[in-house]
Amino acid sequence: MSAVAHVALLHQGRVLVVDGRLPELEVDEDVAEHEDERFMRALDLVGADVYLAPMLRVEKDRYLDVVGCRGLPVPHGTWVGPTELADPDLSKLLAGTLRELGEPPALRPEWFRAGWYDEVEAWVDEHLAATGRRRTGVMRVSRVWSISAVLRVPTDAGDVWFKASCDLFRSEAALHRVVARHFPDDVPVLIATDDDRGWLLMEAMRGAGESDRVPGADAALAERWGVVQLASLEVLDELRAAGAPVRGADVTVAGFRRAATESPELASLTPEQRTALDRVMDEVERMVHEFWDCGVPDTLNHGDLHLGNVAYDGSVLRVFDLTDSCVSHPLLDGYHLAHFDEKRPSESALFAAFVAPWRAAFPDARIDRAAELAPVANLAFQADTFHRISVATEPASTYELGGVVAYLLRQLPEKVAAAREG
Repeated sequence: MSAVAHVALLHQGRVLVVDGRLPELEVDEDVAEHEDERFMRALDLVGADVYLAPMLRVEKDRYLDVVGCRGLPVPHGTWVGPTELADPDLSKLLAGTLRELGEPPALRPEWFRAGWYDEVEAWVDEHLAATGRRRTGVMRVSRVWSISAVLRVPTDAGDVWFKASCDLFRSEAALHRVVARHFPDDVPVLIATDDDRGWLLMEAMRGAGESDRVPGADAALAERWGVVQLASLEVLDELRAAGAPVRGADVTVAGFRRAATESPELASLTPEQRTALDRVMDEVERMVHEFWDCGVPDTLNHGDLHLGNVAYDGSVLRVFDLTDSCVSHPLLDGYHLAHFDEKRPSESALFAAFVAPWRAAFPDARIDRAAELAPVANLAFQADTFHRISVATEPASTYELGGVVAYLLRQLPEKVAAAREG
């Protein structure tokens, strides 16, 4: 589905226009890889290098990107005040953004704060110097939104990557460091971390994008990640000490119930859908507990395991984006991996490969019943995750993942019926 992004380059309270209008670009919301690409395209369109605020939704299929020049020269052109724009919706949003630059709203991430890039560059330069490298240009935005900031850093020995996470996921840096210490070949290679600020500096990876990821990454991941999880049983204390949330059955049920009773997205459910959800609430709770009682211990859980979070060049496989990592039921990762892409048929072979090491390690575990319950448990787990995000992020940016909680809750009655029959 295509949408339009209006790009507002702000400088000294004025905005760059072309023929009286904000420059704009068409973006494809259906292609996951384009989500990051659109940030770079928007910046390049007007010669900017930083985002000054989160992307704003004007209306359905229309967005506003507010950007600025930090390390790049301000381009020549026609500059007008926000109120001089012909589009009243854009004028209103820009005027509000200008006010917020001086007094940011609660929960706005620090990467939209003045001076943040200066702190990051000083930290990056220090740690690059320790490896004999130096930065050769301004850091380029790959993605900045309510959850994280990902920047590409050019150096005299090739690009490296910087990531910062929001307060909800600030423990990602410390967690990544623990995982990298025990499983160095399975996650991005770290150059440095700042655990207090939730910053990571990482080496580049081959095969991290859809365009250069080698076919077979899903099968390779299904075979490998269960092995990593089994080995993680030896380091759970370290993971918890590093800040890994412990999300067992009780926590998942409680989080699911909060999502199913408190989420603003419940308003988008029809009365029939709401009634159907209410009828299965108690059954969801029972099934989640049964899923956890099938005889498989909690381990390292990625939390969002799918091909978009794996780099594979045909020989080296690395799992990245440990934002949602926690200590939880390992088969949630396997089910999520096998069923994340709705455009392909159900990949039972992927799930079978994923659970193979678990069958061997825990022969008495009721793996087949866990597989029947996994669709319900995964929906409850993910509803909890996305509701947590909506509560912890700026209200103006909730559209970024808006509708996900409702989408998950709508599916539960059908999944419960299927698990009941199984």
